[in-house]
Amino acid sequence: MDANVLLENLSAKLGNLLKNADDFNTIIRIGQDPNIQTFYAHSNVLRALSPYFNKALSKDWVKKENEMFVFDKPNVSPSCFEIILKYIYTGTYNLDEKEPQEIIDILIASDEFMLSEFISSIELYLIEKRSDWLRSNIESVILICSRHSTMTKLWDYCLEEFCDDPQLIFNSPNLNDCLMTSFIQRNDINMDEIEIWDNLIRWGKAQLAPKLNFDVSRDVTKYSVDDFTALGKVIIKFLPYIRFDHICPNDFKEKVVPYKSLISIDIYEEILWNYISDSNFKLSPSSQRRFGGLNSKIIKKKQAALIASWVDQNDDTYTYNTMPYKFVLEIRGTRDGFSNETFKSKGDNKYNTIIVARVKGSKEVIGGYNPYYWKHDRTSSVDFWRPETRSFIFSFPNGETTDNANLSRINPCYAKYAMYIRKIGGPEFGNQDFYMSDQFDSKTGVRCKKTYYSKRIRDSEESFAVDEYELFRLVRRN
Repeated sequence: MDANVLLENLSAKLGNLLKNADDFNTIIRIGQDPNIQTFYAHSNVLRALSPYFNKALSKDWVKKENEMFVFDKPNVSPSCFEIILKYIYTGTYNLDEKEPQEIIDILIASDEFMLSEFISSIELYLIEKRSDWLRSNIESVILICSRHSTMTKLWDYCLEEFCDDPQLIFNSPNLNDCLMTSFIQRNDINMDEIEIWDNLIRWGKAQLAPKLNFDVSRDVTKYSVDDFTALGKVIIKFLPYIRFDHICPNDFKEKVVPYKSLISIDIYEEILWNYISDSNFKLSPSSQRRFGGLNSKIIKKKQAALIASWVDQNDDTYTYNTMPYKFVLEIRGTRDGFSNETFKSKGDNKYNTIIVARVKGSKEVIGGYNPYYWKHDRTSSVDFWRPETRSFIFSFPNGETTDNANLSRINPCYAKYAMYIRKIGGPEFGNQDFYMSDQFDSKTGVRCKKTYYSKRIRDSEESFAVDEYELFRLVRRN
């Protein structure tokens, strides 16, 4: 019998044990009046699956009534604990009918019960299935994550979203020392270094305002020694993460020099020497230029990193921070239009490009890579095949995740048919393996039919419309 079937059968039997057993030895009272619910469980199951219960039941933490262990958990709701108890017994759960806030409450309770694998699984569920809600409530979510060190996936997700729109975090009343430290070190903040400096100074002043009655609007030229000392104590721990070598001389003079007393003399002199000598110095090993966020409405950073790995035929998938390319947006359908004329005028001369498109009415993403360009560069007006061995097409059926991603490279036997170049018309990989015809957002605008590429990237070969598409030029990072 297949191992997965055995596990499913075991899970079902344990579920029946939870529902129908008559030998429970643990009573768990959950909630507060008037919403208290009593649950029954087996101490051996609880101890085996939950470090919290293992520790509690091995000590004299709980009282006994008629030889039954008795727990009272007023800080957990019955609906949350019902999900958790089922997971402890069966390893399964279903959150599709739950509101996002209740799922967050389940996460918090799971942290108390020390269910690390359950926490990780719920985090992935939220990121993959409830991402719109997470973005709308990102400030409150990251505040919760800052109080629960086990929620690492959600923490990282929120930081990535903040890197794409840094002003969100700099304007947040929840920006504390811990969050600032994690954020300001990142390489993918989509903001110029001088703006990061400006926001750090503004944040530092805001921290002083309620404590020292500090006037945040006062001109820096009127600061006293005590003012600079107080401000320095707030921001000194963050100064090593400011990449002063990526601030232009004029900005440095206007916005940094007034606060020079906050910077160590050695670093300040080194910065000045850099401007005088025009040398390419680095203040620290981490002082590379920040490469910003990903300007896409279709794909996320993890998907971009995977595409970059495919481009380089790299078996070890890049992360967004380690991939050697910037995705430079050249065309966006909702901004520039969906016609082939737009693609021709804005994209034909762009070399080394990625196309991504989202199927209308779904989250499915399809795309392709052309290491050359789409321009019809022959004197004859006749359309032609362009040979290429490095091109590929792909799809992300689950939208913003890399789950079940499909990669299809040009079949070496048909490399001469890699791209079909038209005088008039949109991009075409192979013979309609991925073809965008005349009006991409029309119901006959796009088609994917396996011909010359190694795999099909869609189950259906019917034509369809896209509600967004983007063309990126891949540029090597410095």
